[in-house]
Formats: sequence, structure tokens, C-alpha cells
Amino acid sequence: MKLKFFGFISSALYYHTAVFAADYNRNIIDYHQILTNGDSVTNSTVVSSGRLTLYSGAKSNGINIESDGIMEVNKNATDKSSIIHTGGIQYVDGFSLNTTIYGEQKISGSVEGTLIKGGYQSVYGSAQAINTTLSNGGVQYVAGIAKDTIIESGQQYIQSGGKGSDTTINNGGIQNVEGGSVTNTTINDGGTQNVTGGSVTNTIINDGGTPECGWRYCYRHDH
Repeated sequence: MKLKFFGFISSALYYHTAVFAADYNRNIIDYHQILTNGDSVTNSTVVSSGRLTLYSGAKSNGINIESDGIMEVNKNATDKSSIIHTGGIQYVDGFSLNTTIYGEQKISGSVEGTLIKGGYQSVYGSAQAINTTLSNGGVQYVAGIAKDTIIESGQQYIQSGGKGSDTTINNGGIQNVEGGSVTNTTINDGGTQNVTGGSVTNTIINDGGTPECGWRYCYRHDH
């Protein structure tokens, strides 16, 4: 357990108040647990009607978010290796690494190394998602930035204001470009890119890949 000190002045004297930074491990969270600067929680489960909130400077690792459980990762807080189960939801305004999603994740900060397995991820505004893999019918909605995405057997929607770059679409994967911009996409055998809005540049289409450009012209480079 770590100590944090806060100083204050009263009657010309300087006092130190000790505040303990808490480390939580293997908790069942069925209430609203709040972590602040220096606090950490590991290998814990947020159950139905439970809520875990991380404020600036707090950290978490190995959190399970079950159905109707909620986790909030606020600005300058960090989460690692969480699993969002079906019906669970995670809000990320800070940073999240290596999350597995069966439920739902909403991002206004940044995430990296996410695996979407039948769940949903929404990337808002200036938020960014890097090195994401979509499988098992996973869906990603992008109004921010998505980079280095692999679409295995899911769907990615690039919406107004969204930017997708360095995307690989494999068998069963679909990229839907409804607005925004997409660059440097590789469509492999069985992969599909549907373009109904926005702009698409530098697309490489390998054997069996399918671009469906609608009324928009696709700027493409066939491999």
C-alpha cells in the first residue's frame, strides 16, 4: 500500500495529511467502486448493476465486465487486458490496452490491441483505435480514427468524419465506407469493401477480393 501526501496551511503552520492509495485484487464489484490517482485494481469482476470508475492516475488490469456491469476509464486513467462480456459496457476516455469485447466499448480516448469477438466498438470524434481485430461478427463504428485494423469475420463502418487507414479485409470481413476517408486498404480473398460515401484511396485487391463502390469512384491499385 502506498502513501500520498497533501499539504495545507492553517494558522501559519503547514500540516501533512496522509491519504492511502489502495490496491484492490480479486474483488466482486456489485456496487460503485471509485479509484483515484495511485489506486489500482486487478483480476476483479464487475457484476450486474456494479460500476467501476477509474479517474486520472488510476489503473486496472484483468477486469471482467459481466452483463449489466459498467466500467468507466476516464482521462489519464489506464486499463489493460479487460474482458467485456455480452451485455457489459466499457466507456474509455483514457487509455485501454488489449481488451476483448463480447459486449460493447465506447471510446472517446484511445485504445490499442482490441479484439472484437461478436461485440461492438464505437470510436467517437478525435478518439482512436489502433491494431484492432474484428472476428465472430464483431462490429466497429468509426467517426474518429481507426488504424491497422484486421477485419476477419466482422464489419467496420467508416462514418462521417471517420478515418480508416492500413486496413486488411480477410475472408468474411466487410468494410462499409459511408463517409469520411479510407486509405491503404488490402482486400483479400473473400473480403468485401462497400463504398457509398466518403473517399477511398490506395486499395489493393488480391484474388477474390471484392470492391463495391456504388455511385462513388474507388481509387484503387490492383495487386
